[in-house]
Formats: sequence, structure tokens, C-alpha cells
Amino acid sequence: MDFISLHEKVTEGNNLFYFLLDMFPFEKKRMRRTEEYHVETTSLILVTKGIVAKKTKHFNTENGIYSLLVQGSILWLMNHEEDIVLENEHDAEIAILNKSVVFEKLDRDGLLSHLLLEQLIQKQKEYQFQSYILHDGKARIAAILLYLAALNKEMYSFDNFIIPYNTRFTKLASYGYCSRSLVAKTVKELESMHVIKKVDKKIEIFDLRKMNQWIQLGGKL
Repeated sequence: MDFISLHEKVTEGNNLFYFLLDMFPFEKKRMRRTEEYHVETTSLILVTKGIVAKKTKHFNTENGIYSLLVQGSILWLMNHEEDIVLENEHDAEIAILNKSVVFEKLDRDGLLSHLLLEQLIQKQKEYQFQSYILHDGKARIAAILLYLAALNKEMYSFDNFIIPYNTRFTKLASYGYCSRSLVAKTVKELESMHVIKKVDKKIEIFDLRKMNQWIQLGGKL
């Protein structure tokens, strides 16, 4: 069996993720709503529940770059020049493992290369979210709302596209590198066009086609 075929078997159904949880001791951490967790160089983190906002900041830059991770995600500091801060986007829990112990065991068992490849695949997904900052203003916010709703739908098997109930405008502004007022303006405009609607403190996307069209046209129809 070639490496890629073997990798698909190793990672099928999050097999590698659950193998790490079963094989190694870990500290379980339920993240509070406004909590920030700084990833240490000695740690390997597994997202065991919910949606986590990951902010990566290099020491020679002022602003961090956001991405969103869901259950099954694995992360660690790739080098000593970056700082990773995790925030609770929705109902987040993480497991904290000893990175050296994990790497040594996986290396002996011939599984380390699969973990590294899985990390590369995850990075590509993160770049998809980060690419939304290339959109202009309101379209950028709409794209982030749609991405969040899609993650929520995937995680909890919802029938509809619903933005997590505790997502704050200030958090969306951070993800989109814009002001809170622009987020509020975007949401209000999408509501007026009946693209989204607030239902029981949640934001639900009612017209997916129009939402995508609005994003592609730069925040206008």
C-alpha cells in the first residue's frame, strides 16, 4: 500500500485523533467564553469539542491571523517565533498533551509522518478562512458569517446554516480585521434583504444563494 492510501486509512474517521486521546495522558480543559489560552512550546493540543478560534501571531508582527478549528483538529507551535492563542468561539474544549512524548512514540511506530501530513492538510483549510480577508468590507464579514454557519452545521448536524448563538460582533470584527460598527451594518443590511434572520438570539442564513452572490459581488446586489 502506498503512503497516501495508508494515510487515508490511518486518518479515516479521525482515527489518528482518537488514537492520540486513547494512547496518551492529557489535561482536559473546557474554555470559558472570554478565555484566552496561550499554547506552550511543550504542548500538543487536540480540539475535543466545539469551535475554537486560533490566533497566530509572529513575534515581529503586531496583529495575529485568525483561523477556526473544530473537533478533531490538532495543533502545536511550529517554531519559536510564533505565538498561538486559542479562544472559545462556541462550546470549546481542548486536550493538552506532552508534544515530545507524542512525537517520540509516533516516530517509533512510524506514524509521525502521518501526523505531519494531517497538519499540512489542516493548514490548507485554515488558509481558506484567512483568504476571506481579501474580500472588501461587508463581503468579508458575510463570508465569515457563512463559514461559521457551515462549521456549526457540520459539527452539530443542523438542517440549516446557523451562526453560533454566542458569537459577538466584537469577535467577528477581530476575525475580519474591521470595526464592530461595520459588522453591525453588514448584519442589518443582510437582514433587510431577508438573507439572514435573527431567531432566538441566533443568526440563521435563509437565502444561501443570495448570500453567496452578495459575497461574490463585493457586498452588494
